[in-house]
Amino acid sequence: MAEARAYLRGGSLYTALENLQTEFERILEEEEEEEEGFSEANLRLLKAIIKRLDVHKLLSNCVPAYIKIRTTAIQKRFEIDYLEKTITEADNVQDIGGDIDQWRLDMEIAVKEIYEFESKLCYEVFADVGNKDVPLRCFGEIAANSTVLPLLRLGSRISKCKKDPPKLLKLLDCFSTMDKIRNEFNRLFTGEQCSEIRRVTRELISNLVNGVCEIFWELPCQVELQRPNCPPLDGGVPKLVSVVTDYCNKLLGSKNKAVLSKILEIDLGWKNEKYQEELLTGHMYNILREIALNLDAWSSSNKETALSCIFMMNNHCHFSALRETPLGKLMGESWLSSHEQYRDYYAALYVKESWGKLLSLLNNKAQAVSSSSSSSSSSSPAKRKRARESIKRTLQSFAKGFDEIYREQSNWVVEDEKLRWKICQAMVRTVVPRYKSYLQSYIKVLVEEDHSSDGKHLNYTPKGLEMKLKTMFQFKFLFGVHET
Repeated sequence: MAEARAYLRGGSLYTALENLQTEFERILEEEEEEEEGFSEANLRLLKAIIKRLDVHKLLSNCVPAYIKIRTTAIQKRFEIDYLEKTITEADNVQDIGGDIDQWRLDMEIAVKEIYEFESKLCYEVFADVGNKDVPLRCFGEIAANSTVLPLLRLGSRISKCKKDPPKLLKLLDCFSTMDKIRNEFNRLFTGEQCSEIRRVTRELISNLVNGVCEIFWELPCQVELQRPNCPPLDGGVPKLVSVVTDYCNKLLGSKNKAVLSKILEIDLGWKNEKYQEELLTGHMYNILREIALNLDAWSSSNKETALSCIFMMNNHCHFSALRETPLGKLMGESWLSSHEQYRDYYAALYVKESWGKLLSLLNNKAQAVSSSSSSSSSSSPAKRKRARESIKRTLQSFAKGFDEIYREQSNWVVEDEKLRWKICQAMVRTVVPRYKSYLQSYIKVLVEEDHSSDGKHLNYTPKGLEMKLKTMFQFKFLFGVHET
């Protein structure tokens, strides 16, 4: 009878047990403010209180308080506002890049640090209770009512934002984060209370895999859609080419390739198909093939053959320079060498197309007149005068043609510095010797009649011509102007 009265409200035992519950909550609230974790002393007190309350069948009185206080402690660790941010299909991934980076950081911290700690704490605090399911249910309630679900749902909203190539890279980052925490996640979030967490996680993984694959398989089509665009007017590498090759290098880099391969393997597994490495290589080839078709179309749209040669030379040079990149290594030596050969072919063709017609002005008539004049005293002064006038006109036409070519092509670019030097040297070797040889013949004829005329009709000396040729394709690099 006395013992029964002690359990009644106001009874001595009732009061003592109520005080224990109050002390239990006080310790929890005190530790809630601490970021270093529970002190050993408080942990021992909590375990002693739990053990005593369990003996008196009052465990159910303190478990809800434990769940509420520890849930609040977790929520305080995160900026809840950004987790509720609305993200739609109209949002660009670039506009929410900061939120995505924060999400990745928070997700990893939540699972590997916070929920890992909470799980261990639950099992330690409730280690001595009779019902061994209590720690599991307690942690499950804390997890289900704190931050992990809002984090997972934000991840799903991120996967639904506007579909474009930059989004693929961010989705790879998100999947990589989930993959890093997979083992801890599967170990922590078990039990009935975490069923919603597991369902939302499966939905997130599905959204990430589908989002990545959808964009990845469409990349060749996205490149093809750019075909109606116009090429750069300066013959440079189009922005699309540099962006796509840089993008492919990012996909194939050490950070992303393994993640991308894993996602493709998962996607094909869901379709009962087998993933092979050749699939990735073949798709990269398809992307580059579409770029090549774009380049052919753009090159054909140039009315000037010489500009088309510069355009193709620059682009083949761009591809040949990928040798030490992930894309270059994937495509192989044969692919790289073929671009080097095409680069050199178009460089030689450019020199021929640009300067061949102009050099045809420098024929051997002057030499013939000079020989005739030297060997035959019967050559009339009138004939020699006509020869001199013809030579003067040829030099004037040459200088005018050279200036027109130089003025027009000074706005063109050769983007690779070594190639720019190489092609300038090729122009010097092609033009200057022919010009110099012609001048030698011209001087012999002209000086016969007027010794003071040597050089009077020259717009360019061979040295001056050489110096000017060496400055071709330099303007836009000196002044930082380039069309893309």
